[in-house]
Amino acid sequence: MTEVRACRSGGGFGRKHIAFLFIVVQAFALCVAGSSLSLSRVEDEDVPLSHEGYKLAVQGVMRHLLQAADDGMVDMNGSFILAANRTARRDPLDHFNKYRGGWDIQNDHYWASVGYTGLPAFIVAIIWAALGLLGLLFLLCCCCFCGSRSKPEYDHGKCGYIIPIILLVFFTAVAIAGCVVLYYGQAKFNNHLEDTLDFIVRQSNSTEEGLRRVSRNLTRAAEINIDNLFTLSDADKAEIGNLNRQLNSSANTLERDTADNARDIKHYINIVRISLMVVAAVMLFLVILGLLFAACGIRSVVYLLVFLGWILVTGTWILCGIFILLNNTLGDTCVAMGEWVERPSANTTLDQILPCADPTTADLALDNSRDYTDKIITLANNGITNVANVNFPPGTPTYYNQSGPLVPTLCDIYGPSPDFNLLPCTPGQLSFEAAPANWSSYICVADSGGICQTQGRLLNSTYRQLTTATDVGQSLFTDANFLVSVANCSFVRDTFTEIRGVYCHDLRKYCKWIWVGLILVSGGAMLSILLWMVYIRRKRYRYAPGKVRYSKDPPVYNGLGTAPPGTA
Repeated sequence: MTEVRACRSGGGFGRKHIAFLFIVVQAFALCVAGSSLSLSRVEDEDVPLSHEGYKLAVQGVMRHLLQAADDGMVDMNGSFILAANRTARRDPLDHFNKYRGGWDIQNDHYWASVGYTGLPAFIVAIIWAALGLLGLLFLLCCCCFCGSRSKPEYDHGKCGYIIPIILLVFFTAVAIAGCVVLYYGQAKFNNHLEDTLDFIVRQSNSTEEGLRRVSRNLTRAAEINIDNLFTLSDADKAEIGNLNRQLNSSANTLERDTADNARDIKHYINIVRISLMVVAAVMLFLVILGLLFAACGIRSVVYLLVFLGWILVTGTWILCGIFILLNNTLGDTCVAMGEWVERPSANTTLDQILPCADPTTADLALDNSRDYTDKIITLANNGITNVANVNFPPGTPTYYNQSGPLVPTLCDIYGPSPDFNLLPCTPGQLSFEAAPANWSSYICVADSGGICQTQGRLLNSTYRQLTTATDVGQSLFTDANFLVSVANCSFVRDTFTEIRGVYCHDLRKYCKWIWVGLILVSGGAMLSILLWMVYIRRKRYRYAPGKVRYSKDPPVYNGLGTAPPGTA
């Protein structure tokens, strides 16, 4: 008994000390994980945005810019810094000083500052992996130097076996709940991410198609020929050809950049989707199998699951840090979009998301579309005024027996260049929309020689040429509004407004679901793995034959607490 007491009360680093160390380390790990939750909660708060920019004129815009400069939101080059307040985080690359560069996905310091928000999860992953390596080295040392000496084990009583299994079931349920949250969150996140990407691609494709439509309409304008007398000059046709090449080049660039970005993003979306689905499925099977095999006491399988689980939990903590980083990046992007909408500025990294078309080409196309719309109106009106409405004597080249009421002319909608101010129609003039129906009443019935046999001032061929001119003119007039949106990049502003108002909230919501699910999975699996080892070891000594187990309570004989007579 003396030896037994010595074993029970002997010094050294025993299992109680190891268990206490594990508890301290796990408590620290969970505290670090909790700090990531609070840190991310702070990062999720949007910087309130002002909407006064829509209501102010030039003076108001200047006041905003001056105020931004006073607040430190304008860089040395005078460019507006997007999401300056939200992105003011510690920068590990700059001695942990505050990062002041704003939202800039091309800046390494920005990514370092965002990555710093995921540091708690990365620290937990490193600690967990280090503990696994230390534990493995400890076991190897024990196997090599301690031999197979058996040590006495104590009977922990019923509570010593019931409490671990209850805790094991609880933390297994936590891990399973985390798998469910992770699976649902990643499905929703990827669906909303694809919807956002499809919306951006549709907007970009709409712009690209609009540029090509302008090019086609300009080509049709160059082909207008009324009565073989009124057509655009060779210089105008050459200029249209040159402009068409620029428009098609700009459209091709926009199409190529959008397609490349969409392809790359979809590739990464698929990788993320598959990775998270695999993680959720593997962790689900791991914790369930670990619970079952630990309860059955199958040591070899449990130890194998402990080894695999240690690696997987390290990976899930790393993924958790990545998605905390991604959630904050999404928040930064949404805030940057809102601020850019209020204060549009050129040459920002938002161009990487949805590039504008070449503004120089758009401005040139806008001026030319207005100029050629005005020239088309002039061509049509010259044909009407100088041919259709003139009673030529027989034998002249332009005679075809014109008679009857005069044909009304088109409304001259533009003032002189370079302003091309819109003008109201004078009485008796026709708009593009009303002209074809009105002119149809002036068509005469002509013979095979092209001479009118009935009252009228327009031949069918002349009518078709005039209606073609009005159709092209109306198309170019309509395209002017589109070209204005391209020239000032307002289509990008509308796109960013839509993304921030419709898509940002759900993207950030389900991104948060993903890293919350990863925290639940990782934390539940961590504690489950430790409880597997505790439970399987106690179960081994409880049911192993030939083992001497010692009770912590004094022996009781005959209910008296003393030894039977004759045994002393």
